[in-house]
Amino acid sequence: MKTSSVLKFFLPLLIVVFAFTSCDMEENPVKSFGEAVEKVHILDVIPGADNVIAKVTKNANDSYFNFVLRNIAPNAIINDGMFNGWCVVWDTPIQTGGTEYGGVKLYSTKGDPRYNHLNYLLNVQEHYKKTIEGTTWKEIQVAIWVTFDFPKFDINNIDINNIPRDFREGDQFAFNKDIVNEIVADVKKNSPRFEHQPGYKFGILAETEKGVQNGLIEGCETMWARMNNDPDDFTHEFNVDEGNWATYVKHTPTPVVTTFYFFADQTIFVGYLRVWRENNDLKIKYELVNGFLMTESHLHVALDFDDIPTSPGPKDNPQIGLFTYGQDPYDPPVSEDTFTIPWDTDWDNKELFIAAHGVVCDIEVFD
Repeated sequence: MKTSSVLKFFLPLLIVVFAFTSCDMEENPVKSFGEAVEKVHILDVIPGADNVIAKVTKNANDSYFNFVLRNIAPNAIINDGMFNGWCVVWDTPIQTGGTEYGGVKLYSTKGDPRYNHLNYLLNVQEHYKKTIEGTTWKEIQVAIWVTFDFPKFDINNIDINNIPRDFREGDQFAFNKDIVNEIVADVKKNSPRFEHQPGYKFGILAETEKGVQNGLIEGCETMWARMNNDPDDFTHEFNVDEGNWATYVKHTPTPVVTTFYFFADQTIFVGYLRVWRENNDLKIKYELVNGFLMTESHLHVALDFDDIPTSPGPKDNPQIGLFTYGQDPYDPPVSEDTFTIPWDTDWDNKELFIAAHGVVCDIEVFD
């Protein structure tokens, strides 16, 4: 693959989520991120994600931050939307009051063993919350700082006055140090054996403007419906740019349910698309199997292929943000959803073009 841009990023470990964050924008001065870089990793920029606009707000519930991304061109890795996020560099700032940052570049770390530590932590965080009593987003965030280790965050010796205010109450830590240490010990023990599997989350590095913290977003698998249950069958593929692999199905609906097949990461079967006509409605059901869950869906039905929203130009890159039906996000993630679409009499006895897209994520490493 041709490298169109490179990211210089210090990464002794992987960080698992979209974290361009200013951990404490009011107390910590802006400094050059590049000054402290000790290691350089070369990654390919995600096609279509080289001029992203990002807005950062606080979450402080499921994660430390929310990140809203837009201006991402169609690709097989990430789309416009909102993502959970974490602070990566605890002493470097970013505005979290809804300020927008332009020119952000995104880089995927999927399957890269150099990022195992934090990708593992991202995927098992819900397991910690269930099995280690008292674990909250704060303990997860501090564990990310300790694991990332850039700049060094020594939980046992750090000056409490130097950490972000969200993590201290007076002269006391506002998180449980013992829980953090237990999480970090588990990450060090088990992350070397971590291997990415379909449905697992993966980090996406975000390169921001100079003087603002770089970070990561939480990535998941894209899925598209296909005609046949064959990982190598791309019948009815959109005429897409290299690196994309979007497909659609063609079907004349009847009262009899017809089944099509969802594939994620191009070749991984994850579920079914069921289509049928019921009285004056068209029914389309997303049905995932084997424990897979979806965090968003995008669906479009058209009598003519040209009526499916695609990007302008010679390529037919589908613009899922313009699809008529779907949900983004599902909170919590779901294994199925059924859409009821009023029947158009122009569809009578006609073959329809159905583009069904989703994002597969939130599969836990531990059940």
